[in-house]
Amino acid sequence: MKKLMRTFKQLSILFLAITFFGCEDDDAVLPKVNADFTYEINTDTGTVTFINTSEQATTYSWDLGDDTSSTLINPVNVYVNGTYTIVLTASNVAGSSDTVEYTITINIPLAVTLPITFDDDNVKYEAVAFEGAAFDIVDNPAPGGSNDKASKVGSITNSGATYEGLFFELGTDVDLDANKTITMNFWADAAVDVLMKLEEGSTSTPDVIVSHSGSGWEELSFIFTATSKYSKLVIFVDGPGTTDGTFYMDDIIQVKSAPVITLNGTDPLSILIGSTFTDPGATAIDAYGVDITSDIVIAGDTVDTNTAGTYIITYNVSDDTGKAASEVTRTVIVAADIVAPVITLTGSDTINVTLGDAFTDPGATATDNVDGDITTSIVVSGDTVDVNTAGTYTITYNVSDAAGNPATEVTRTVTVAAPSACTGETTESYSAADLNMTFLTDPSAFVISDGAGFEWIDNPDSDNAVNTSCKVGQITKSGQFPYDNNQFDLDGKLDFNNNSGLKIKVWSGLADTQVRIKLEEIGNPGNKVEQELTTSVISGWEELIFPFSSADSDKFNKIVIFFDLDENNTDTYYFDDLALYGDGGGTGGGGGTPGTAEGDIAENGGFEDGNFDGWAVYNNSGTIEVVTTDPSSGTYCAYLYASPETGLNPTLKQERKAAGTLAVGDQVQIKFDYKGALTGESGTYSIQSFVEAGAGVNQVENITVNPTETWQTHTQTYTVAAGDVSGGITLEFVAICGGVPGCSSTLYLDNISVIINP
Repeated sequence: MKKLMRTFKQLSILFLAITFFGCEDDDAVLPKVNADFTYEINTDTGTVTFINTSEQATTYSWDLGDDTSSTLINPVNVYVNGTYTIVLTASNVAGSSDTVEYTITINIPLAVTLPITFDDDNVKYEAVAFEGAAFDIVDNPAPGGSNDKASKVGSITNSGATYEGLFFELGTDVDLDANKTITMNFWADAAVDVLMKLEEGSTSTPDVIVSHSGSGWEELSFIFTATSKYSKLVIFVDGPGTTDGTFYMDDIIQVKSAPVITLNGTDPLSILIGSTFTDPGATAIDAYGVDITSDIVIAGDTVDTNTAGTYIITYNVSDDTGKAASEVTRTVIVAADIVAPVITLTGSDTINVTLGDAFTDPGATATDNVDGDITTSIVVSGDTVDVNTAGTYTITYNVSDAAGNPATEVTRTVTVAAPSACTGETTESYSAADLNMTFLTDPSAFVISDGAGFEWIDNPDSDNAVNTSCKVGQITKSGQFPYDNNQFDLDGKLDFNNNSGLKIKVWSGLADTQVRIKLEEIGNPGNKVEQELTTSVISGWEELIFPFSSADSDKFNKIVIFFDLDENNTDTYYFDDLALYGDGGGTGGGGGTPGTAEGDIAENGGFEDGNFDGWAVYNNSGTIEVVTTDPSSGTYCAYLYASPETGLNPTLKQERKAAGTLAVGDQVQIKFDYKGALTGESGTYSIQSFVEAGAGVNQVENITVNPTETWQTHTQTYTVAAGDVSGGITLEFVAICGGVPGCSSTLYLDNISVIINP
């Protein structure tokens, strides 16, 4: 018990001097009353003991502030939580009185009860740990996942003993008669089973085990089947196992889920015009496994079997609290006649198999407008695939509908070929000083997966000129969270005074994939900067350039990579050569050779590594390649081609060079060799140099060239104009075809340099 005592106000001793002036008794000086008191508060029970310290008083009247009173000298009163004003009036027989008042606040700690959030200062979140476990309340050490807020959480530390855990004595019973689901946010960095058990009830002691994937904060749902009330909640982490370590829990809440409706039969339903329609119906199950199909309500269009068309029927159901489940719809197609089945190949219709590897056909599906899914009727014919002999093989699919009509055949092409040669890495660095993630070795041990899995794999597209390296990183999103990501903790802060930014090679099978890089400070996720780019290549490698300014230097030692943020998908992406670039930065994958001229800030201007390291490549469905066709010098040059058939504006860029070091008044010399050809009225080039601001462009310099069949050299110098020049220099080459039939634009480039103050 803790007591709170108010400090006595200072007392003084009164000396009464009775002086007589004349002989009358009423000339005497009577004693004066001084009212005062102090008190003690029992903070566990709300009991207050009042201690009367009044002087020269013989009677007392107390207003105890809660509509009760007393005439005792030292009353005792019990309060509930709140603020009260206590008034004492003290009197004596001579008719003298005095009044004093004080305000007290009662704050009795509340017993722990669901929901348990660990954030209420007035709740006694006391857990009893046993068999070696330890419990504490701490700040959320890793906001993210299902618990991304900064708040208090419960810490569970296992010592490695079996059946160690903790329990809460609840102030209010958990009543499973009403709601049978308890959810809990739980953090673990390795896969582990969590057991929740309810005790001290009128019936059995139920327990439920839920598996945690080990990917940080996840919401776990414990669904019980018992029907009773329980006053003790017990939690075991890896109960029978011997896993040690620290785990965290938060937001233990009793909830109720909406019912789940499942359509019976296939969807859509197809019937012939004029026939009878019979809806196969639907079922509904609530969160506790109870069949509530009888509560289903069917709405939506009425099916007119005599009129061809598409009709929608809507199903919904309410649980016993009136909360509606999400609606589901059934589509009913009334057709005039039988349409031949439609075959859809599963996966790509062109399959590449490495010589000697096993071949597995991903199959096909078939539907018709009467029977729905008739995949079981598919017949596969055509060539047999010999995985031990290089060549191209054709597999044919056909299927008959219910009336025996064959569908149009579809074919799948299988190519068996020797594995593509790849370029082995020779260097790598995972240090902040010279970051260069080439995946020469497996980095899986220090990759932090937050909802997105990581694997070190063979390059699935190593014959792509943009990235011929042998090993790459594979990211597979779980689809559990929209913000699935992967993180890399570095050994120091990134330097953007001597580096222009980060570059990364990415591969995605989806169009317009969003790639976001976020830089953070470890332990301080609020200190961050992030950028996002969109891919222009489908199922091919391209390099993306993320420039950062000197204002971002020496602040961040964590890199977070998102693919298609806010998309809850389970797609797979690849990346490689995450590196610093510019002004002495990293050169991913062994490429990125700087220009040879003194002071040249362009990277890989001669393309002599046979790749586009150091360049931002935007195919825009056109053609951009490093080729050996008649270079101006050396072995390689760049080739850009645009036409209405291939794409309208393939683009090649050196981005934000000398960011943070460029100054107003500097001279910028642009120099490059070129040749090419233009056809049609809309075939042209766009060549520009930009002076970049921190956000936006400060200055644009247009460069005009006339293409010929032989190499020419163009040199152009300009002065950096006044304004924000912190973003450095960008140089952009675009081959353009305006889409008019017959137009094309061909451009070869070599020996490109950007020199400051030549």
